[in-house]
Amino acid sequence: MSTDEVTEKASLTPEDLSPLDAAIAILAADHAVLSWNHRVESLTGYTLEALSNLDLVGIFEPVEIMHQVLLRVHAGELPVSERFQLRTADGRRLPVEVQCAPLRSLGCSEARLVLVIREVAPLQAWRHDETKLPLLGRLAGALSHEIRNPMNAIFLHTDIVEEEVRQPTPGDSTQVMQSLATIKGEVTRLHALIQDYLFLARLSDIQCAPLDLRALIEDLVHEIHPQCVVRGVTLVLSGLDDVGEVAFHQNLFRRALLNILQLLIEAMPQDTTLALSCERTSCHVQLHIHDPGKVIPSEVWAALQISLQAKTPEVADLRRYVAQEIITAHGGEMVVSDGAKGGMLCTIVLPLGMTA
Repeated sequence: MSTDEVTEKASLTPEDLSPLDAAIAILAADHAVLSWNHRVESLTGYTLEALSNLDLVGIFEPVEIMHQVLLRVHAGELPVSERFQLRTADGRRLPVEVQCAPLRSLGCSEARLVLVIREVAPLQAWRHDETKLPLLGRLAGALSHEIRNPMNAIFLHTDIVEEEVRQPTPGDSTQVMQSLATIKGEVTRLHALIQDYLFLARLSDIQCAPLDLRALIEDLVHEIHPQCVVRGVTLVLSGLDDVGEVAFHQNLFRRALLNILQLLIEAMPQDTTLALSCERTSCHVQLHIHDPGKVIPSEVWAALQISLQAKTPEVADLRRYVAQEIITAHGGEMVVSDGAKGGMLCTIVLPLGMTA
């Protein structure tokens, strides 16, 4: 049934609306919820009793845009459609499309509105986000500027090595070894910058499949072990036995997790501990990265949740931003909070059954 067909009904009750596949709510003139179908309850996570006392408009973000939608409908424009993030009862944010129109009811003179809410697949939401392409362009500009420094260093030290090969210093290869180490480091840096940008550009083509999350985490921890040893950081794993399979893109999600771990480890002082654990629920898996001693600076935690959309992009932020976007494209979410037993906690939530 379409929105127009809904608005033509003389009266609507929860029973009338329950067969529809979309979530539908009827609002009074003051935007209080008068009736709804059961899809609203399952989508938002609120019980029917809670919904009757809920500021339904307030769970759509940005709320300012939702208020503008309602004003446009009251002004006679119909129907009005916009995309939002819907904040569920358990704190998750779902991408949704909302249609709003006046409800014509022959038996009631009071103005009413109907909201038709449809969940948008996370990948579809990412692909249709018109802010992505301009941002990719701005990041490309910042990236090209950032590449110049390592390229200049590589050319400089290549000249040094070339000169040493032509006129070697007897018995002393120190300068050659230092120059080769610098070249290797700068090439590694360049590779990481380009890979992060390419991962970001490929998100529109992401394909997810059920994979062993434990195996990915253990392999990743093995990869960053040398970095941890250099910094004196101990990684403690727990709760991985029952995590099972989760739908994700192996290379992309691995990159997101690697970026987050590297950012946190680089900010940790010597001889400290970072804990990784997993928790599986009926529909999600939660990966917890716990800083029990609260040794990572607060600005590092705060930066993990700042979107590049709100400011001029810098390549220094690219690793963090790529991690955020990969998780979002998986239908997941990253939340930073105080740990229940102290310290700081970064929680990555992924749906179990998400497919492309």
